[in-house]
Amino acid sequence: MPPPPSIYSYKPKTAQIQDLDESLQPARKIWPSLVTVTFCLPYNVNGLRNTYCKPISISDIFITFTNNIIIPEKLIYLHPLYNYAILTYDKTLLGETPIKAIELSDKKLVQGDSIYLIGICNDCTPVVKKTTVKRIINVYLSKCFSQRWKALNFEDIRLDDFIDSLAVGDIILTINNNMVTKMSDLPITFHYLEEVDILILHDGKELNIKVKTTPYYGKETTKIIGWSGAIIQEPYKAALERIKNVPTGVYITFIYNGLPALKLKQGVWIVELQGRKVNDIDSFLKAIYAHEKEIKEKPEENNDGYVRIKTISGTNVTEVVTMKLDPCYWDIWQLVEDKEALTGWKFIET
Repeated sequence: MPPPPSIYSYKPKTAQIQDLDESLQPARKIWPSLVTVTFCLPYNVNGLRNTYCKPISISDIFITFTNNIIIPEKLIYLHPLYNYAILTYDKTLLGETPIKAIELSDKKLVQGDSIYLIGICNDCTPVVKKTTVKRIINVYLSKCFSQRWKALNFEDIRLDDFIDSLAVGDIILTINNNMVTKMSDLPITFHYLEEVDILILHDGKELNIKVKTTPYYGKETTKIIGWSGAIIQEPYKAALERIKNVPTGVYITFIYNGLPALKLKQGVWIVELQGRKVNDIDSFLKAIYAHEKEIKEKPEENNDGYVRIKTISGTNVTEVVTMKLDPCYWDIWQLVEDKEALTGWKFIET
């Protein structure tokens, strides 16, 4: 096979901001601050495909300034609830391009407010529309398969010892003595806390309970594995929030057609491999390597290349399947986070 292409070297470049017509006056004020972000997903991970947003951490990301300069960027933080990402780029690559940091308003919109909607069309030209806030409601998005991130109309609170403390229909009154009257009040009350005190209204009575929160470190997926045509990763938030009893194991996020892994099912947990327990992605790798070593030492126990896999579905259905491996063509590989790499990720063939 030919050698891989060398890494592209980016050089500083200067461009001018487009001079907009007077009729687009509201856009002229923020045009030096608007950019377009291109997100390239190399593998189907977390139930997502390629798109022009930044939904997960594993990706190649590029940002376009003034519809002229395209440079790479890296993810710093991906918020699990508010649907925004913090990215970083090398500003020296912009040369003397007159970009500006946008000024954000802290005013909360209410029904009846007059606003300007400003956006960028597909051809990177501005669009401006004066409109009015009609109403503000909580958004509900229906379930999707494969499980992938979606905006929630409530805070994602994980319950451990207190599974029987909250029930459907309970009303949250206060969190840590802070009154809760709308959805946006929820995260403010428990940022950076491992446990919170919640006052709820349950069956007509006020109850005080303690609830543990789930930590989030800004990057949900930092490692994926390709194995016999299956993309395997640690369970992600969108998969965890739809199952009551979460299995201990690794999650099959995608399966390519025509490959050995087609015997498996997408959206299930691998909990055991050839009799070896799988607790996380590292123990899964150890189980694979141990099986490969065992076959080399005892070729007579190869079982014609078949391996036994135990899985558990999102509805807690256990299934044991056998899959014929083909390591010559479909060996195992890894994609792991690497802060020194240009895109922030490193491909490892094992």
